[in-house]
Amino acid sequence: SLSFGAINKVITLSKDQTKRAQFTMTGGSDLSGNALPLFSDAYADADGYMEVNVYLPANGSIGINDQNGNIGIGWLQNDGSTLWPGATITQVSPTQWTAKFPRQGAPNIGQGSSIVLDLGNTLSSGISTENVRVTVDMITGTAGTRAGSPNARHKIWNFIMPIEVKSTILPGTNLGNFTALRTTYGETDNDNDRIKDGAGSVDVNKIRRNYFVENDMMEIVWDITIGKDITIPEDFSHIYALLNPSVSDFRMDHQETRIELNGMDIGTVNLQGTGTQLYFNLGTLSQTFRDGDKVKIISGWKVRSNNDTRVTFSLKTTTYAAHGNVSNPYSPGSGIAVGMV
Repeated sequence: SLSFGAINKVITLSKDQTKRAQFTMTGGSDLSGNALPLFSDAYADADGYMEVNVYLPANGSIGINDQNGNIGIGWLQNDGSTLWPGATITQVSPTQWTAKFPRQGAPNIGQGSSIVLDLGNTLSSGISTENVRVTVDMITGTAGTRAGSPNARHKIWNFIMPIEVKSTILPGTNLGNFTALRTTYGETDNDNDRIKDGAGSVDVNKIRRNYFVENDMMEIVWDITIGKDITIPEDFSHIYALLNPSVSDFRMDHQETRIELNGMDIGTVNLQGTGTQLYFNLGTLSQTFRDGDKVKIISGWKVRSNNDTRVTFSLKTTTYAAHGNVSNPYSPGSGIAVGMV
């Protein structure tokens, strides 16, 4: 028989999130109770296999994710990283997935090996706690010379895993400073009426960095701490910074946005979205963001012509962390900056 670690905590899945549940084998023995670290001749014939069945909630709130590099259902060898080769994974029904791990060429699956499930959240609204049931069986093989009659099924494990499912995006970030200020001065405004003068020199005593005229450069800066508003520290592959101008005709042209991680420059990201729904996706950097990391987003913009018409604008922002691409990364802003063009 095989034994695994206790399932003693609720796994939380937030919107568009995939999370890996991993269960490590704590012991193994042959059919006579003798310690045995391998799935070997003592267990089954050459065409025998281990079978893992995953039963999902009927409401469709949780799914198996085997896309974009996810395993779906897997069995890691004792080294904790190498997958059991030759496995076949089948979706039997909307609520049942089956994985078969062959005896032929079986790796070391003794103490320290793990079953892993990549679970995805498909909940459309609200919060609920659902159960995922997992069974592990050994099928002896057609010859039946090792462990019982031909194709005998030996039940190894049967457990229920509670999962809290949320239709909201996992925050995973703590937004500190959020500023939008001009850094260069393309035209002068000596009388501070927010209309360019076209001549003269800048009076530094009258500069208001949240007022802009044509050709000024504006710098928007986010200071973000990763993971400080979640209960359990996690690593994230994607950080999103939303930018929601109060007017769709935002009078700034994006120049370049660079990212610093713990004070080190790690690259640039492109502006995405349109109108009043703009955002940056740091997942394009192929970077891991860990609990406590400091991320600074520094975004440069150039002021367009305002035809001498004064426009007051505000910028709202929301930041959050995710484990993959978020299909619709828009939500009401929490941080805010205000200026006038």
